[in-house]
Amino acid sequence: MLRECLEAKQFVQRKERKHGKSRAMTMLARKIGRAVYQMLKRKEAFDIAKFLANQRGAGGGAARITQVTDE
Repeated sequence: MLRECLEAKQFVQRKERKHGKSRAMTMLARKIGRAVYQMLKRKEAFDIAKFLANQRGAGGGAARITQVTDE
């Protein structure tokens, strides 16, 4: 996937800067694993745009904390 997909390379490079190369590759592997599971479960074809879409707004990840100031 990394050889042919520029977006996947960019994903790994972003994660690599923050977490290191081995962790970035693990993150991509887990992401691929989840995508394969969902494809088999739903009997859908692979969609690269859906695979690389940012899923933070879909209920995953940590909640955003905003700073409240007294005026």
